[in-house]
Amino acid sequence: QASGLRRAQVSVSVSFPKPNLLVHIDMSGMAASSTFRCVVSVLAFFGVLQASGLGQLQRPPRKASVGAEGQRFSQVMNNFGDLQYTATIEVGGQQLEGVLDTGSFELLVFSSRCGSCEGAHGFYNDSASALYRRHPANLTTKHSFGSGDTWSELAYDEVDIGPLKVEQQYFWEVTDAALPILKSDRFQAIVGVGPPATLKRESWTMMVTSEAEELAYEAMGGASPSEYSERTQFAWIMGQQQTLLDRLHVNTFSVCLRRGAGEPGQFVWRDTDPREQPEKFTAIPVAGAAHWGAQLQSMKLEGGSDGTALTLACEQGCGAVVDSGTSLIVVPTDVGRMAQEVINELPNANCSDLSSFPNLNFVLGGVQFSLPPEAYIMQIEGELPPGPMRWAARRLGYSTTVHDCELAVMTMDVESQLGPMFILGMPFFREFYTTFQRGPGSVFAGSKRSIYVSRADDDCEPTAQGTTLLQQQSRRQPRRIDLSSVVLPHWLGAAANKGSIQI
Repeated sequence: QASGLRRAQVSVSVSFPKPNLLVHIDMSGMAASSTFRCVVSVLAFFGVLQASGLGQLQRPPRKASVGAEGQRFSQVMNNFGDLQYTATIEVGGQQLEGVLDTGSFELLVFSSRCGSCEGAHGFYNDSASALYRRHPANLTTKHSFGSGDTWSELAYDEVDIGPLKVEQQYFWEVTDAALPILKSDRFQAIVGVGPPATLKRESWTMMVTSEAEELAYEAMGGASPSEYSERTQFAWIMGQQQTLLDRLHVNTFSVCLRRGAGEPGQFVWRDTDPREQPEKFTAIPVAGAAHWGAQLQSMKLEGGSDGTALTLACEQGCGAVVDSGTSLIVVPTDVGRMAQEVINELPNANCSDLSSFPNLNFVLGGVQFSLPPEAYIMQIEGELPPGPMRWAARRLGYSTTVHDCELAVMTMDVESQLGPMFILGMPFFREFYTTFQRGPGSVFAGSKRSIYVSRADDDCEPTAQGTTLLQQQSRRQPRRIDLSSVVLPHWLGAAANKGSIQI
């Protein structure tokens, strides 16, 4: 910096070979000190300056996870009302029940210090753990679920899942909540197993945006609000964290739910590579970067006793998130309304035999799928928790033969870059053994992730039956659910408020 230089009339381009990324920053009009700070921030985020010491951050020591890196571990998921499935984890030596959620990527642990949390007596007690510590910056954040909000502190502790162990794993300790579902007292943690790169990408976006806003104030000769520097610090710190999947070296995992009412599910950590069983698994290319999402097309109601053939949606394409943390299928409001009207007019459909209803067929990632009527017709009691979810008039009562069962889908109107958003929740996992593979894709490169799907048998094992469903001839009864126990992903609230989402 030359003496007296007040403005840096330059542009800086920084090239990163891994990932293959070119960052261009126009610094014309910025103070030279601001220019330097911005470049240092970009470089340090990727760890480029770690060796020189310029980018060093306060962070917990990293220790490798215990257990052979390739060890496959199948974990039972306990079933509560066919709407919540939990698995046992340990945090700080304390056993907790956690929802294993493919729709999020962070670990949230409900604290005994949460005075507003229902059932706090069974929650995590940080004072009982010798390894617990909070981050020295005292970071806090808010997570917005579809049915409420939580407020948390950044903390670290040992996490054990069966034979898998990691020390000083970051998590969010929930100390305040407005979340009605906690009244069920059935889970004390949410274990995010969504794409780990989402953490880095969101941190990067927040840091660059906050830096740009802060520098814009300085360029105009004013002082930037403190919130910008606080957001930059938050993004900086979070960009250094590693998700649970990263720390446990889990690149492939699977989810399957048994079909019988009240039966458990299974979550397989470090599962076998599905590419070794091509006769059983079909690959679904992942679309988008933030979720386990795919292109959805041509959703139809087809078959049943009345030979229904109706196109519901997605002729021009939609976006679908495959999410183990959502209790039901989520569709746009007009799709739910159309399905309701059609089903109510079926003269031969009868709730005492669900095979009389049509299947729900669609194309996901270029592959034809079929879900049986059990996926969307159920016996329902209770009401949805307060939140952004809408609910079409659901009673199937207009026909003399359609009674004692209801349309069991939730409705929400959110646009994605692929079209209207759908969520394939737990009913999808009751039919398909679903394997998620992270792949070698970097934070910013195009996704190399894949979803592999196999028709599941009654024991939740993959079969070679393909992804379509032959109409079963046996008489099948609808399952009974209580809507007040519905589980929704934490990103849903923000998406509903904004009306859009990047899958």
